[in-house]
Amino acid sequence: MNFNLKIIINWLFLIFWMGLIFYLSSRPFLSSGFTPKEDFILRKIAHIGEFAILTFLFYRAFKNHKIFSNPIFWSAIFSIFYAVSDEAHQLFVPGRAGKAEDIIINGIGVLIAAGLVRREEKRFGKIPNYKPPRRTSQRGRQITNKTQLTNRDL
Repeated sequence: MNFNLKIIINWLFLIFWMGLIFYLSSRPFLSSGFTPKEDFILRKIAHIGEFAILTFLFYRAFKNHKIFSNPIFWSAIFSIFYAVSDEAHQLFVPGRAGKAEDIIINGIGVLIAAGLVRREEKRFGKIPNYKPPRRTSQRGRQITNKTQLTNRDL
């Protein structure tokens, strides 16, 4: 698959997931049919899972960009910022309440995902940032600028 297409797909998955989180946060509190204790546990596990996935998707989007020298760190930072903005958004939704405890729960999901990604990087080697292929002439000489090309190289 083309490298640029992979980058676009990674960003589209990330944007889709962020939109899904926003949509679910916009819905009023719905009854799940479980006991209050089961409902509480299920919702907190969902918070952990959705922000673990968000962190992983941020990592996938960031890992091939030079500006993010530490994509795991920046993925965690952006995910935490999104968790804070998500809870702030819920303050304006009827029937919902933004809670600091949910930010902490979301942060647990972020840390789990960041830890798993870090472990896999250590296990399989750090995934290098993207470097464009070197330009070479037909004779195999490295080209640093276009003025070095000669008619024989073309």
